[in-house]
Amino acid sequence: MLASLRRARIVPCKLAAQLRATSRMPVRLDGPSSVVRWSHYASLSMAANTCSCPPGSAKFLQSSYATAGKKSALPDGLEFYESGTAGNKAVILIPDVWGWDSGRVRAVADLLAENGYYALVPKLLIPNLEGGTDGDGLPPSFDFGTRGAEFGPYIKQITWAALKPKIGSLLQHLESVHTPSTGLFGFCWGGWALFHACADFPGKFAAGVIFHPSVHLEDFVYGGSSKALAERVHTPVLLMPVSADPDMYRPGGHVIEALKANNAASETTTDFAAQQHGFSIRGDISNPDTKAAVEGALQKALEYCAKHL
Repeated sequence: MLASLRRARIVPCKLAAQLRATSRMPVRLDGPSSVVRWSHYASLSMAANTCSCPPGSAKFLQSSYATAGKKSALPDGLEFYESGTAGNKAVILIPDVWGWDSGRVRAVADLLAENGYYALVPKLLIPNLEGGTDGDGLPPSFDFGTRGAEFGPYIKQITWAALKPKIGSLLQHLESVHTPSTGLFGFCWGGWALFHACADFPGKFAAGVIFHPSVHLEDFVYGGSSKALAERVHTPVLLMPVSADPDMYRPGGHVIEALKANNAASETTTDFAAQQHGFSIRGDISNPDTKAAVEGALQKALEYCAKHL
């Protein structure tokens, strides 16, 4: 595994156009000129907390690497992390329940920027709980093992009705800088928000990618139907579930089948079934198998963007 990682080529920014043309150049987390350098990730340490759903998910990951982008705010007060050049094709990253500074989410934004995209990570999980993580979502100390019963009542406050104007505000910003096309990345809970965004802003998003999706929160927290929600999504979406995620995301499941019925370009992959839920931005990449999976997931996401944005 490590040998194959060493042999893999790098995707530097200057080859972004070639990536879009070929979609065959592997992402690496190491190497002197890699898109997201290993040194960025090496400074991300694992904290002793477990994730929301399902049991056995990747733990909270504390981010401490030096970002390439910056924090910004729109005139209406919406804060977001941005990386890359405004006016390029854009990707909005909707993070997991630890919010806009959870684990590697800003590093993934920097990866997108290095590949020619304008990446934005909005601060959406307001109100936060006990100060959140950099003011957003759950605090780093939140332990689902001992406080899991508090999660449902907390996250239920973060309704789509409250989020929709924020996504609309981001779209207005992107229109103001003449963004040619926009995609969405969703991580865990962010996948639920991604579905709502695609459903309520038809034609605004060229593609979506969901890492270890938690769209089923629509059923179990928000009192709706994940099937009905999926049936309203006409954007092509790539799903990357792990084995612990519900069957609805795998071939034959009602979510992926509804997506494919609306758009044949939607797809799901079982390539990362062996990983923990949350692996893409919270997985411990000192484990070579996890590191390879993170690289593989990011590569698939870049290829999907190259094809559809």
